[in-house]
Amino acid sequence: DWVPTKRFTDLVESQMMGLGPEHSRQLGALLEALLLEIGPKPPVNIKRILELFYELAAANAIRPDAGLAPLLDEWGKEKPYAAAVKRLRALM
Repeated sequence: DWVPTKRFTDLVESQMMGLGPEHSRQLGALLEALLLEIGPKPPVNIKRILELFYELAAANAIRPDAGLAPLLDEWGKEKPYAAAVKRLRALM
């Protein structure tokens, strides 16, 4: 169940981002692992997780795993996720 995504993203933003480069890389790895576990049908409220991962990846020169490409292609078909997916695909 993906209902508490808002609580998770709020915690990431307020307590986990900006603590240092190594911490940011590890947080990016955590979010990437989370995204890789999601199937082709994205759960509700995942947009902010995509945006947070993009912020971390862009700021820390993290290249998203190639395994995300097919998932991003599927998620990008849904209007709420299209912009976030497009930004992430540009990093690949």
